[in-house]
Amino acid sequence: MSNEADYIIVGAGSAGCVLTAEISRRKLGSVFLIEAGAKSAARNLKVPVLYPHAFKGSNAWQYETTPQAGLAGRRVQLPAGKTLGGSSAINAMIYLRGHSSDYKQWEQIVGTDWSPANVAIAFAEMEKSIRIDDAPRPDLHPATHEFLELATRSGIAPLPEPFLEPAIGVGAYARCQSNGRRRSAWDLWLKQQFNFSHKESFIRLISNASVQHLVIDQQKIVGVAIAANDIASPAETLSARKGVIVCAGAIQSPRLLLASGLGDANELANIGVSCQVDLPAVGQNFQDHLLFPVVRELKSLRSLPSRMNDAERFAYAKDRSGPMNSNIAEVGGFFALPQQSDEPMEPATNALDFQWHVTPTHYLEYPTKAEPTSALSIGVSLCQPTSRGSVRLARATHSDSKARLQLEIDPAYLTSAEDLPRLLAAVQYTRSIFEGERFSELVGDELMPGAKRQRDEQVAASLARFATTVYHYVGTCSMGSETSGVVDGRFRVRGVDGLWVCDASAMPRLVSCNTQATVMMMAYRLSGWLK
Repeated sequence: MSNEADYIIVGAGSAGCVLTAEISRRKLGSVFLIEAGAKSAARNLKVPVLYPHAFKGSNAWQYETTPQAGLAGRRVQLPAGKTLGGSSAINAMIYLRGHSSDYKQWEQIVGTDWSPANVAIAFAEMEKSIRIDDAPRPDLHPATHEFLELATRSGIAPLPEPFLEPAIGVGAYARCQSNGRRRSAWDLWLKQQFNFSHKESFIRLISNASVQHLVIDQQKIVGVAIAANDIASPAETLSARKGVIVCAGAIQSPRLLLASGLGDANELANIGVSCQVDLPAVGQNFQDHLLFPVVRELKSLRSLPSRMNDAERFAYAKDRSGPMNSNIAEVGGFFALPQQSDEPMEPATNALDFQWHVTPTHYLEYPTKAEPTSALSIGVSLCQPTSRGSVRLARATHSDSKARLQLEIDPAYLTSAEDLPRLLAAVQYTRSIFEGERFSELVGDELMPGAKRQRDEQVAASLARFATTVYHYVGTCSMGSETSGVVDGRFRVRGVDGLWVCDASAMPRLVSCNTQATVMMMAYRLSGWLK
């Protein structure tokens, strides 16, 4: 086959799938879609409840952070999808647009293309294609269903269905899920539309292949150098007539740019990479949502089992019903931090400060423990953390490593002076909600942080030991000005003609919620700008 196409798209995740589908639909040219992972029919990628089991398998990148000073020196595992659909193939399937205030911040950084009004139009147009609100909501687990009922009776505002946009209150999350199967970005945008084996197809899928570096000639993109992952062979150069779009995610996208000589000139010189364009912002501005679980024992209800019994497996096989249809993080909500006063804790109603993910599980035991404690967990995270980290390339230090360079991922969790006090306040507020008389019908003893840990310093110690990621890595190739950004407001890489980066790495600020919907919207908008 020809080694030349109009566009080369690196990464078949949420952004790459949207762009490939839309470039084809809009008849903008031929596409090579390159994915580092292999095609997979693994059950863990299809059955909703099984997605946590995919985090450790061959369908995920096995990243970990540098030791985190704010988390008792721990290294945090950062899984990311490595298959068709990318991280949308292994996530909790939650579909949420960002809050209008998120895009107001983007507008202030990169201009009116990203005004809340323009973003709302883009979401509305995109959602006609994937019909996200048409799929019937699966039944909730009895514990999360009762949680919603009791929360409403306690005076917390119920959110309408479909719950597609963050707002103060609680509700059942909209899911990329239908008929007992998850719907990754691959399923939503590409699986049914195209026959990739057809010799006349304008799309060529190249899976199980790694892009080693971008090929740049005199500040113009020429193509990419790729190599198969499972055979020893020299790299092959694929040429792009119109351009290359990097959609490899907030960790791999900056890695590819740095390996290709796009980054801070001094740092590139230190690792022996020739600088093509001095872009100090590459790999900087790493942001993520950090989560801490408040866990309460369930009094009478059975939580989601780690191992399904025969009746539960039969129910799923028969009509896709039962607990195997759960996305685990079934319900949640958004709140503002209570005002500081001597009055009882009451949330404000004019801002979003933190998010809840409510699961019918013991957050730390499920699904690794065969018989986990029957519990309900509320994962608490700040909507807008102010800590900023980085993704860097450094000289390999492992003697058994064949690679000359290695990734160093430092989210710098809780390094901002603001984040820890705000997260502690959010955790303490969440605990106070569970202590309400209404919830005594549902939950018993507090298992985490635990009744013995009441003071902020005690909770902070627990947080340092057990807080973890919500898998919302963004910002490392961010939109911004000529001095602050890697790409402009339409994803064009500064200093290189015909090169775009469009994925979570291009977000200048983390949205206040789950990220997949926003990433798909970003890619949808880029396809329109390409036209």
